[in-house]
Amino acid sequence: ATPEGWRHAKVGGDREARVSRLLLQHDADGRAWAWAVSFHGLYRYDGDAWAPAGPPALQTPVRDLHLDGAGRLWVATDHAGIGILRGGEWTLLGPAQGFPTERYYRVQSVVEPDGRERIWIGTGDGGALRQRRAGPRGWPPRPDDFEPIGPAAGVEAPEVFAVARSESIGGAPREWIGTVE
Repeated sequence: ATPEGWRHAKVGGDREARVSRLLLQHDADGRAWAWAVSFHGLYRYDGDAWAPAGPPALQTPVRDLHLDGAGRLWVATDHAGIGILRGGEWTLLGPAQGFPTERYYRVQSVVEPDGRERIWIGTGDGGALRQRRAGPRGWPPRPDDFEPIGPAAGVEAPEVFAVARSESIGGAPREWIGTVE
């Protein structure tokens, strides 16, 4: 039974998509909506109903959502690369744009000591991509904006699911990568 005051809604209609991540977003005008990801794709709730969202390429297994400090929505997919929503327009990043794979599992920001944000992207093909410099960037992102972190850096796991940065654990700045192996 649904607790009083709660509302149960199906994402994906008859497909009953299993939601693996939710994210709430607010704009400067006070409007709000929710995003959900599943193995059926990206969905958006506008206050009335859940509906598939983004370009058709994002109706594939979606692994992660991230809202960066500039208000851009990053979507990591299993088969379509990275989708980024900026100012109402979608940009796709994958092999066709020179990125190394179409399989991405995690997108997140790591805040540098000076407060600037750096994007990290975990891949499904053995490593991660780390933005070379923190702070404001040109648009759209280019492959050379990111440094691959893989076997040369001691990361040989097939899938990267998490990243973090610490300034003092172990007495020095460290970057952490969470893998399945």
